[in-house]
Amino acid sequence: MCQLRKSCLFKERLFVYLSRFCEVRYCIARHIGFLVGLGYPAGDRHCLPQTVEQVLPLLQRSLPRGEELERAIALCAAYDSSGFECPNPDAPEESAIIACATHVFLQTSDASRAIVALQQVFGTRLEILNVFLAFVRMAHHWAQIHRELRFEEDINHLLATHEVLANYLLNDPEVEDNALNQRVLLEIAELGQLKEEHKSLAVAYEVVSRENEQLPIERQQRQRVEENLRQSEARLQLALDAAQMGTFVWHIQDERAELDARMLVLFGLPTDSTLTLREALANFVHPDDGTGYAEALARAIDPAGDGALRQEICVVHPDGSVRWLAITGQTFFEIQPRRAVRMSGIAADISDRKLAQLALQRSEARLRAVAANLPNGAVFIVDRELRYQLAAGKALEQAGMTPEDLVDKTIWEALDPELATSYESYFRQALNGEPYSLEHHSHEHDYASHGVPLFDAQGGVEAVLAVSYDITERKLAEVALRESEQRFRLMADAVPQIVWITDAQGRVEFFNKQWSNYTGVTYEPTTAAQVAANFVHPEDGERTMAAFNEARRTGSIFAVEHRIRSAQGAYRWFLVRAEPYRDPQTGEIVRWFGASVDIHDRKQAEATILQREAQFRQLADAMPQQVWITDTQGKTQYVNQQWTTYTGLQGERTAFLKPLLDKDLDEKIG
Repeated sequence: MCQLRKSCLFKERLFVYLSRFCEVRYCIARHIGFLVGLGYPAGDRHCLPQTVEQVLPLLQRSLPRGEELERAIALCAAYDSSGFECPNPDAPEESAIIACATHVFLQTSDASRAIVALQQVFGTRLEILNVFLAFVRMAHHWAQIHRELRFEEDINHLLATHEVLANYLLNDPEVEDNALNQRVLLEIAELGQLKEEHKSLAVAYEVVSRENEQLPIERQQRQRVEENLRQSEARLQLALDAAQMGTFVWHIQDERAELDARMLVLFGLPTDSTLTLREALANFVHPDDGTGYAEALARAIDPAGDGALRQEICVVHPDGSVRWLAITGQTFFEIQPRRAVRMSGIAADISDRKLAQLALQRSEARLRAVAANLPNGAVFIVDRELRYQLAAGKALEQAGMTPEDLVDKTIWEALDPELATSYESYFRQALNGEPYSLEHHSHEHDYASHGVPLFDAQGGVEAVLAVSYDITERKLAEVALRESEQRFRLMADAVPQIVWITDAQGRVEFFNKQWSNYTGVTYEPTTAAQVAANFVHPEDGERTMAAFNEARRTGSIFAVEHRIRSAQGAYRWFLVRAEPYRDPQTGEIVRWFGASVDIHDRKQAEATILQREAQFRQLADAMPQQVWITDTQGKTQYVNQQWTTYTGLQGERTAFLKPLLDKDLDEKIG
């Protein structure tokens, strides 16, 4: 599988796994469809789909925590980002990367450690991963605010034919609650009609019986209606029990309310309590929702309206705890004159969903705040018409622009024509499903920009998400660094010695031209051990590496004398000396700066001196006379064998010979 196809498959599998944590099932269902061939994985029509059996392990994989997460982080931390390739599906590397990315996505307590591990995996590509995670968050948010979305026909068929897959996807209480809500409303409407019909028949029966005992009554019809009513009530109760909903009937004219036991529990009351609408508004509905709920009730019982009530309220229990309820009701009106007489309805506890929504809103607010305050950066969304839908970030201010200068405008309306033309090709590339990255200069600043396609529910690209970072300072620093390196190379090439640099592990990063001039070999990446093995005299190589490794271990100065082979094959002696360079922040050794000085002539002179000294000693020892040498302070430097034989003095006893001789001479003169 080529790297591009593996990348598309990996992105689609990561999207599916992250969507497991979205309560709305639409995203995960649609993207599983893409994975198994109901569309294209990551929008790539050439990427081969997977089978349902291949996707199931991804859905069954739990999010690693504890020791399992530690293993995933360790595996990512050991990754070599220089040779990064997207891992194969279900490989340990894929599991580890997805685990760390999910902790970052969910902002768990382990997110900071996970992002450090991912930095080792992706290197400079980590920005692309962050953009992808932001895209998934936006997709989840979009699904949250469009809860009316339903599975397409191809997804329904997929779930109908793969029961195990369906069980994993549809085991979501919120989805079940929504469906039950619809069924319960239908049951309530039917029940209301049956009750009205039953009431009308009962009144008619009594009137007709009283006025005309001869008038036949369709007793069989009445019995049928009563049986239908009982069956409907039974179905309704089953639905309510399954959804854990409460029911109420509000008799509007006499302000009397009938609440079932579950409805009382939703208000935090004992099941044998009573509660009127006035009491509920005054004592249980949160003050922030009281006015809005009262107005919704007034609209629902207005004879000019449709009688529908749909309101979400926060209720405060007697113990101070709060819950959110979704109230759905229908008002029944008398016809002549039209007036509200009764409202029937249900209430469902939606606290979990509201808490999730609040958390999502806070997350969205944080994301928008991050985008608006992105240091040296900006975030853009551009639709298929090349019109800006979002523009935020500090880089806008630095470029002298505001969001209002871009949002709802096409790139040609908002930008200089030359700049708009240059951006157009990249935006269209992303709209065709291919991400882009570039560095460019505009508004007197340098920027690094990355763009990825945003997909709609059907798998088509609907917009481009682009992130730009101001890299002006980095570019200036790179220019300064290049100039500094050029000056260093000129200076290093000007000195007659061999100058070299290695990293902390001994990998050679630099040789000046004197190295190539002497060895006849052009510079190629190598290591200290390879240099010692290939260029240093065999008798000196092991000693050289032992000294270098000891210096690396202790952080001391590296110094050694060894012979290096020249281009002609001859060996010359060099004095090698290097000092460590430490990171200013951590104090750790990061490089070794060294020089190799040719001392071959000195070594030859020393050898000549030693040879001549040996010859002198041999000659002096052969003489019959006593020979000695002292320095100006009288300290003995040398005595020959005749002196030692005659005096019997050796070692320290001959150290100060001159004073003894001077004393002896004075005595003879005197």
